[in-house]
Amino acid sequence: MGRRGGDRPPLVLVGGFKHELNSFSQGTMSLDYIRGAGYYAEGAAIFDATAAERPELAAIAHVAAVEGLELLPTVSFYAANAGGPVEHAVYERVRSIILDAAREHRQELDAIMLPLHGAMVTTQEDDPEGDLLVALREIVGPDVPIAATFDTHVHGTPRMARAANALVSFKTHPHVDHYQAATQAMGILVRAIRGEIRPITSHRKLRMMTTAERQNSIAPGAYRDLIEASREMEQRPGVLAVSIFTTQPWLDLPDVGWSVEVVTDDDPALGASIADELGRMCWDRRAEFLVNQTPISEALDRAAAAPATPVILVDGSDSTTAGGAGDGTELLEALLARPEPMSAALTVTDAAGVAACIAAGLGASVELEVGGSITPTFRPVRIRGVVTNLSLGRMALDAPWPPTDIGRMAVVEVGPIHVILSERKPWHLDAVVYRHVGRDPSHFRVVQVKSAGGFRARYAPIAAEVIEMSTTGPCDSDLTRMPFRRITRPIWPWDADLAAPWADDAAVVTTGDVAAADGASS
Repeated sequence: MGRRGGDRPPLVLVGGFKHELNSFSQGTMSLDYIRGAGYYAEGAAIFDATAAERPELAAIAHVAAVEGLELLPTVSFYAANAGGPVEHAVYERVRSIILDAAREHRQELDAIMLPLHGAMVTTQEDDPEGDLLVALREIVGPDVPIAATFDTHVHGTPRMARAANALVSFKTHPHVDHYQAATQAMGILVRAIRGEIRPITSHRKLRMMTTAERQNSIAPGAYRDLIEASREMEQRPGVLAVSIFTTQPWLDLPDVGWSVEVVTDDDPALGASIADELGRMCWDRRAEFLVNQTPISEALDRAAAAPATPVILVDGSDSTTAGGAGDGTELLEALLARPEPMSAALTVTDAAGVAACIAAGLGASVELEVGGSITPTFRPVRIRGVVTNLSLGRMALDAPWPPTDIGRMAVVEVGPIHVILSERKPWHLDAVVYRHVGRDPSHFRVVQVKSAGGFRARYAPIAAEVIEMSTTGPCDSDLTRMPFRRITRPIWPWDADLAAPWADDAAVVTTGDVAAADGASS
């Protein structure tokens, strides 16, 4: 087994990057930001973390140890929260490290494994994942198997499918199966190295976009049904993996939309058939992914009357992990306006507010405007309260997320309303931001969550009720009122009467042909 001959184990190159663009976010992602909010590592250091912090990499290492593979680690980074584009120089650095390693070891490489996100965009490149896959294929030729794992919100492109043998995504939202997805992809590579299979990917693009709120694999509904259907299809003879790419919905790029990726053992007809079958199922249930939200005043009335607490009020339009800056204040403004105060915990990104609290000191009374300092459509709100906590925002998140640093923090208590301020936007897929400053969410009537759906794995178990509020912002659930400029029309829901789901005439299949892959639309 392996191209190196003798007793030397097969060699697998490992590297990748994770970032999710929101085209309506402000600013760009620098290397310093990536190091602070997530992580950046080169060489063997990419494996220097626990399985809880870097689950895909831990799975890759485990499979390699069990199967007797040698790993060639290159570089890996994780930008944590979605936001503006990554500075192109960062991508160029990472791309060069990976490609240089592939060139140096080209004659001995047996496979390539890339844990990616799939919705990264740089200041100069719309499809860096596809660009990297094509460049690697050009170096190693058609016979070295390449696999990549993705978040569910990947912007799947034809060049990815043509260049890679296996595209595999998570099957959960909220995402909790990073380790399992990487294990599945590595299993495909192991069998390919042994010559037992020849994996190819069939890619089918749909002309539909949806936001994340109804992409819930925990609760009964369309998304869970579709995921279960993909699992059933994976059990069919000749099928190695079936993935639904639901796409980061706030990507203003050409050819966005859901796609279905089917990995088969050298059976493009089977892959195309299953991709069409599952794609049609997705299309037929598209209306179930539309979101009906509750006006803030009505949500607060329901929370006030609720027999149990906490009531989780969801501000998905300012989702900090989907591209929002976290400086929205619509809920805070409404809470302050109510004649009968209720206990509440909420966060606002505001570096100047934190600085003012630090200058005033612990226990000081302050009056300041908070929020509306980053997102142009948001406005600040004036608060008067007492500074009850000053903290540093370096914190360990719940698994499978790595530690993050949101800068300095301050808590201002405005009566029963606890306003948590931070210099950088906080993570809202778990409750760590509240616990970090000594606020237990279970002790409040109302807890704000700035997330478009990924929060449910951590908050649903403690919530008496979850209410999705009608708010505006860079992660608005009504995509048709967002300022898209580059998307390819027609596409649902903008074109509500669209009859046919397919964006392509037929499925795009792995070819290993560099010219075909690089010439494909991205």
